[in-house]
Amino acid sequence: MDEVPLTFDLPLTRTVNKKGESSITLRTTGHERTNFTCVLGCTASGLKLPPMVIFKRITMPKEKIPNGISFKVNKKGWMMESVMKEWLNECYVKRPGGFSRQKKALLVLDSMRAHITDSVKAAIKSTNSIPAVIPGGTTKHLQPLDISVNRAFKVALRNDVVTVQTQGGGRGSEKETQELQMRLQDQYPFPQGSSQLKERESQGPRARQPTRRAEVKRQKYQYKKRSRTMKAAQMRRKQLWTVNVRDKVRLRHRMPQILSHL
Repeated sequence: MDEVPLTFDLPLTRTVNKKGESSITLRTTGHERTNFTCVLGCTASGLKLPPMVIFKRITMPKEKIPNGISFKVNKKGWMMESVMKEWLNECYVKRPGGFSRQKKALLVLDSMRAHITDSVKAAIKSTNSIPAVIPGGTTKHLQPLDISVNRAFKVALRNDVVTVQTQGGGRGSEKETQELQMRLQDQYPFPQGSSQLKERESQGPRARQPTRRAEVKRQKYQYKKRSRTMKAAQMRRKQLWTVNVRDKVRLRHRMPQILSHL
């Protein structure tokens, strides 16, 4: 068994954009740094054990939990001593012969602190299993899941995420899928003379919907424009007030001379 850290959002590493652009914007959910833990396990024959997912929260999620997956929560979102015991009782016992506990088994795990406590070792021995702790720094050579399972699991997960983000994957609405296809077509034009290009030209120009980034940029420009206008008006009023004060002072000093000529 082994723990695999994952994130709620896996941003795409490739996209389609105009050549020569200095920056490219990728749309994400904002949770690309929010982590959770997935506990994987398998037998020597290749049989997969039920996975366990550990979320970093206090309460259980209200969404419907799929069958065959164990969900746990704690403040750190990582494997702990209590969670390790629950994994032994909920996932590890579902191996062949796990309920009867008649056949001896060898449980291979790394030297994480939650794996090597006395209470966890006693719980492993109660399942008629022998814990085989891998020394620190040698997991990439001796941990079976690190060698052959974890990478394949992450690649399959990323492929599913890419499918959902690019094609909808049958989970999004038809309208969202069509809008995504239209954006991709705008960024990656069809070849000249192709039937797809003729069909697009026959439909006429499409109204482009402003993106959130363009809307924010427009609002910032309008705010700066209003600020410059207000500042210029204040400067003009200040200048006029200064000129009026100067004229009054000059007239006050010249008043005796004007009266003497009358």
